[in-house]
Amino acid sequence: MLSSSHSAPVLRMALILVIVICLSMLVAVPARGDQNQDAKIIASDAAAMDEFGSAVTLWGGVALVGSKHDDDNGYNSGSAYVLRQDPATGSWTEEAKLLPADGSDSDFFGFSAALCGNIALIGAPWDDGDWEDSGSVYVFGYDPVSGTWNQETKLLPTDDGPGDAFGFSIAFDGEVALIGTPYYYDAGLDTGATFVFRYDPGSGTWTEEAMLIPSDGAGSEFFGDAVALSGNRALIGAPADDDNGYWSGSVYLFEYDPGSSTWTEIDKFLASDGGMADWFGDSVALEGDTALIGASSTDDSGFASGSAYVFEYDSTSGAWIEEQKLLASDGAENYAFGQAVTLSGHNAVITSIGDYVDGPYSGSAYLFVYDPASGEWLEDDKFLVTDGRSWKRFGTAAVLSGETALIAAQFDREIGPASGSIYFFDITVDPPEPDIKVDGQDGPLTIPSTQTVSMTVSLDPGDQRMAHDWWVAGVQDNTFLYCWTHPVGWQYCANWKPVRAYNGKLLAISDFLISQSAIPVGSWKFVFAVDELNNGYEGTYLDSIHVTSQ
Repeated sequence: MLSSSHSAPVLRMALILVIVICLSMLVAVPARGDQNQDAKIIASDAAAMDEFGSAVTLWGGVALVGSKHDDDNGYNSGSAYVLRQDPATGSWTEEAKLLPADGSDSDFFGFSAALCGNIALIGAPWDDGDWEDSGSVYVFGYDPVSGTWNQETKLLPTDDGPGDAFGFSIAFDGEVALIGTPYYYDAGLDTGATFVFRYDPGSGTWTEEAMLIPSDGAGSEFFGDAVALSGNRALIGAPADDDNGYWSGSVYLFEYDPGSSTWTEIDKFLASDGGMADWFGDSVALEGDTALIGASSTDDSGFASGSAYVFEYDSTSGAWIEEQKLLASDGAENYAFGQAVTLSGHNAVITSIGDYVDGPYSGSAYLFVYDPASGEWLEDDKFLVTDGRSWKRFGTAAVLSGETALIAAQFDREIGPASGSIYFFDITVDPPEPDIKVDGQDGPLTIPSTQTVSMTVSLDPGDQRMAHDWWVAGVQDNTFLYCWTHPVGWQYCANWKPVRAYNGKLLAISDFLISQSAIPVGSWKFVFAVDELNNGYEGTYLDSIHVTSQ
């Protein structure tokens, strides 16, 4: 599941603007990270104030980028661009510019976006759908035969009203779309709501399935400001909820029951240390049993330095538990760490648009990686751009898919003020260099065929970040016969078909012992290898030990 986050409500942004004008600060500039900036992209027809990068989403080798202030259909009508990656060269090319058939002034088409397969959803939250500024979401489909993107339909909720901002946030997974409407009037002005639409691929039609509202909703909570979807679970932020103090924020979890075809509120997440104006829930990401929630105005490292919280589902108790609070190692006042959060596997990217690394509010993003040995998410690297500058606000939106991170800087001044840009980063892990020993010795060794062999594979602390499936294999006459994947154990591997542990997720391989009794007679080469693509043997040999059985 790919999930992305959007900016907090307009009121919050106004508050931040006041703070920005009134404050100045000096900070030390940290060393740049080692992540690779693969490309910087600006729109082919970029212009000042377009804010290219107002929304970003990825699906495979296709990216969808919003430009909410583009003027093609009128002042601030908005647009969206499709980029496609060349699998041979890895380069990204602008494939299409999408405009709604009925676009008009101040629709903000491209404020939000989601992509799944050949279907793109693009929000226009201030479109005059059924009412003034009630909002809408447009559906575009890609025709692989003609190579064109075409508007297929326009989604409107059955229950909407003036100023609701339907389409403020979007999540799309499989055949289900989750559409946030944070200014919906329910228990009061701006209580918020979120609508579920389901796509029928047979008929090609979309049907409104449910309207989700919080059980304890109240006015001005902005429920639906940020949304995420993973399978039958929906995560919805209400960053101005007051449970932990004024504007402290909360996040609601809903689950879909296929048997009854109903969505039910399952849980409400609150930060264990929540406080006034934290804006917990102004960005959310969800993948499987892991939820990542941004709170860009917490004060751990100074006023509005920001943070993010990790919640995990405990299948034994059936409860969601706050596992960890993430902070930037060099966080400082007004950094807004947690502005955008995104998850993919064991990697997470969290942005910090107020970082001063390249000047005031130049912005940055951080890569966190889950370490199974400690059960914690660790800060692994910091994304910085080669052309950083003041007020760029790199990190306004972000999405992570596999080993590609797409991070926006919608206020970049490449063409003119706030023309906007996006950056692609490669987070592929360089293979570590483990020290492999058999019975405490380097090979080659000669042992009896009935002897138990203990193999140790030790990694340096800096090599704990592992992005692939790992195994140790036994090779005889250039044929892989045995493989070991923690914690499954030895398995027979004909033509190298390893048993995957944890369904292909991260393996804990530091300082383990492998024991195999009665190794078959012959010459063996034990290798430590990595599946680089998680879809079959790619063969990276890192070290080896030769063992001869007698």
